[in-house]
Amino acid sequence: MTAQPAIHRRSVLQALFVTRLWSASWLVIKWGQVDVPQLTFAALRYTLPALFLVAWLLLKRSPGRIRWSDRCAPA
Repeated sequence: MTAQPAIHRRSVLQALFVTRLWSASWLVIKWGQVDVPQLTFAALRYTLPALFLVAWLLLKRSPGRIRWSDRCAPA
């Protein structure tokens, strides 16, 4: 029972992080639409995070391993 508050706290922090990230993204989109052509902006918006994600996955110790939760483990 002691793990439940820690899991709840972590979930709330993740939700707040995603909300903050989405809000900042919206502001950057509003700013970028004025100065950058739309197609270039869309390409940058999706390519840069993808590059960071690929780099992060390659730097992990075991990039091919996926950690499954007990509740959503494949059948």
